[in-house]
This record gives sequence, structure tokens and C-alpha cells, in this order.
Amino acid sequence: MRSAFLDPRLDAVASFVPPGARVADVGADHGLLAKALLRSGIARSCVATEASPPRLARLTLRVGAQARLELRCGDGLAPLRPEDGLDVLVLAGLGGASIVRILSQPRRGRLGIRRYVLQPATDAACVRRWLLGNGLGRMDERLVEMRGRFHTVIAAENGNAPPLPAALDEDDVLEAGAPLLARRDPALLPYWRSTLDRQRRILREATPGRGRSEALRVAGVAERVLAWLAEARRVG
Repeated sequence: MRSAFLDPRLDAVASFVPPGARVADVGADHGLLAKALLRSGIARSCVATEASPPRLARLTLRVGAQARLELRCGDGLAPLRPEDGLDVLVLAGLGGASIVRILSQPRRGRLGIRRYVLQPATDAACVRRWLLGNGLGRMDERLVEMRGRFHTVIAAENGNAPPLPAALDEDDVLEAGAPLLARRDPALLPYWRSTLDRQRRILREATPGRGRSEALRVAGVAERVLAWLAEARRVG
């Protein structure tokens, strides 16, 4: 889906919503995604939620009255009901740990959701690991750049994960994203180059401690992924 109303990040999220879906956007913020999905006819209906009454009031002012759009207040999955008949759950712009916390809520199993469209602002590896551990290994991903930052968007359904790419271990694949590696996504190269440059800048100034250890870890992942991409490009 390409929409003049959505930035590249949300456009990537919208691209993973199948036509005719009933969608819940948890933590909808400005409501642009729900409005675009309904306006385009992709979504049959949308439920957009916010965690607090003040945030819901701001969302209500931004979206106004929309046919087939319900606005609800509550934390995580609490505002969603089995009778909504939801097909797709969207969690966009939250940290990876927050996404995992929401997905781990017991009521998730009662909602009948078939597809999860997730855009972790941090720690995508944490989200991928949770999905694989909970039977949602059938994944696709997009990596999009917007104003100098890269954003990962993950679509997940019930199913098994594909085999790991050769020469990369499970942790590296969780960091890079198996679907992106499988198709050698063009965004991987600039993303991991910029990641390696950033970690090297940190290491030049970091003192021994947790921050330096994390920078060393991420730099190692970046080096291995970049080496894998170079080899994959060499062999065609």
C-alpha cells in the first residue's frame, strides 16, 4: 500500500494488512493508520486504542467520526473483545519489550487473531525470539529508512520458521531478520553499515562497563552480517 497520508514507516505497516481484514491498532497515537486503511478500503473495520483517557481524547480529536472505526481506552489487549472478530493486530512504534509484554497477555489466545503486524522501535530481535517461541514463525519483514533512521516491520502468523542462512548463527539471524536475509533486502547493507559505524564511534569513547560490552556485541553482529552479505553478493 502506498498512501499520500502515511509516512514510509506506517506505509510499510499498512502493506502487511490483507484486504478485507478487521484490524486492531493498539496504541494508535494519531490514528493515521486506521484512517488510511479504511479510506483505501483495505480494512473492513478498525478498532483503535489508547492506554489512557487523555490520550484517547487526543486521538478522538484527530480522527473525528469515522464509519467502521471504533475508539477504545485501555492497556494493551484489554479493550479488545472476541466478538470483534479481529484478523490483524497492529503494534507499531513501541519498544520490543513492550510489544512482547502485550503479546504475552492471556487474553490474546481468545481474540482469534490470524496476523500480527509489529513495528518495534527497539530490540526487534527480542520480538522475533518471542514470535518463534510461540509458534508464530511464519514471518515476513520490511526494513524502511525514514529521515536517516531505519524501521523494522514484521508480519507474523502461525507456522514454522525457515532454515537458518548458512554461516550465521541463530542470534545473528534474530538480529538481522531471516526474511530480510533470505531475499538479501537492499536496505540491509546501509542499515548494518550505519550500525557498525555507530558502534565504533561509541567504542572510541566508551569506558569499560555495560555500555561498552553492548557496543562490542552489536558491532560483532554487524561485522558478521556484512561479511555474510558480501559473500552472498560474491557467489551471486
